[in-house]
Amino acid sequence: MKRNVTVKIKPVLELAMKYKYAALILLFGLVLMLLPSGGTKKETPQPKSENQSSAFDLQAEEKRLEELFTSIDGVGRVKVALTLKSGAESVYALDKSESLRDGGGGAGTSYEKDSDSRPMVLSSDSGGEVPLTIKEYYPEFRGALVVCDGADNPNIMLAITEAIRSLTGITSDNITVIKMKN
Repeated sequence: MKRNVTVKIKPVLELAMKYKYAALILLFGLVLMLLPSGGTKKETPQPKSENQSSAFDLQAEEKRLEELFTSIDGVGRVKVALTLKSGAESVYALDKSESLRDGGGGAGTSYEKDSDSRPMVLSSDSGGEVPLTIKEYYPEFRGALVVCDGADNPNIMLAITEAIRSLTGITSDNITVIKMKN
C-alpha cells in the first residue's frame, strides 16, 4: 500500500521540481498581495471636471509672465506677446469594437469588417461624464515679444531673454525685447 502512495506522489514532486520557479514567483506575488499597503490611505484620482481642467490659456500665460517681469528691478511697465507653433492637445482612451458580417457574396464566401471606436468616459460625482485622458501634449511656443521700459539696459534685456527662454523653451533668436514708448 505504501508503494502506491509513493507512486502517486512521485509525479507530483517531479512536476513541482519542473515548475519550481514559476510556483515560487506565484507564491511571492500572493504574499505581496496579502501584505498591508501601509502608511496613509491613498485617494483615488478623480476625473477632472470642467472647472479643474488643465487646458492651456495663452492670454493667462502672457499675464503670468508680465507679472513676473514687473517684479524684476529696472523692467518697469511690461507687455508680453507669445506665439504658438502648436496648441495643447489631449489624447483620449478609445473603446474599440469590431465585428464581421456576411458581405453578401453568396455561400458565406466574403465578409465585411465593421469597426467602431468611441472615447471611454468616466462618470463624475455630479452625474456627468468625462472622457478618459491618457496623454496630454502641452503647447509648443514659436516666439516671444516683450515690450518694456527697461529694454534700453542690456542687462535687463538679457535677464528677460533668459527668463523667457527658461520658462517657455523658445530659443534666444526667437525672443525680441523692445523699449516701450513713454
